[in-house]
Amino acid sequence: MPAKEMIASPSPRVVPANRFVGKVEVDRMEAQITSIACHRTGDIVLLTMNGPRTTVSAIAATLHKGGKSRKPVHFTAEQSERWHGPDQLYRMEGLGSGWIVSKVEPTTQLDVAVLAHAANIAYCCQNPIPQPQKMEAPPPLRQESDTRRKPPSLPTLPIPPLRFLLANEGAEHPDWTTFTGLMRTLWLPFSLPFAPLMWEAGLRTPLQLAEDESTQLEGEHILIEPVECTCGIAAWQIIPTKQWGVLLEQVTLQGVSSGL
Repeated sequence: MPAKEMIASPSPRVVPANRFVGKVEVDRMEAQITSIACHRTGDIVLLTMNGPRTTVSAIAATLHKGGKSRKPVHFTAEQSERWHGPDQLYRMEGLGSGWIVSKVEPTTQLDVAVLAHAANIAYCCQNPIPQPQKMEAPPPLRQESDTRRKPPSLPTLPIPPLRFLLANEGAEHPDWTTFTGLMRTLWLPFSLPFAPLMWEAGLRTPLQLAEDESTQLEGEHILIEPVECTCGIAAWQIIPTKQWGVLLEQVTLQGVSSGL
């Protein structure tokens, strides 16, 4: 998917670290990194870098070359940082990514943020997931001999790609307005006072797929999890499943009973 240079910020409330946490290199060109969030596979959720215009532009362009054959850049963390992530970084698979450019006045350098589309609230609002459909009841049994037959299994569809939320380094949760807006793109509308309740519910609820859902995620997961590898930023991933609909009903009852 070709990348687009984006102008809008992913969230004006998110500020990368005021230090360099490492550097990225490609073709002997280097740029300083102020924040990074990625999977252990190297898929970038957010990568903010600073450097000369030609350097940072070339690095961002390299990440978005090659179509399905993704091009990596090499990341080296500062020795003072606790980094247990990969050293080869790639643009995010699935929905893809773009980059945001801002000038560093009065210098000729640029700040560039490579941002997964699934972490860009504006992109997510413009591209909500398909509205979940209610499961249809199986047809009634017609013959006595059918009572011993098992009901036919439902066809499964993969769940939508993960969504991501960002916050300042050290934050325990994202901005509640951003969280509420992102959840609306998952067809989960709730008012702002309910956001902390929904957040806590997602943090403690193990993933359980519906009969007609499938996923390529391996191992056990909860609905809201910290992104595996971060430095200079806080980041979480949200797994979009039908399970959220049940949680919304439970949280709504809980909020109403507590006077929200």
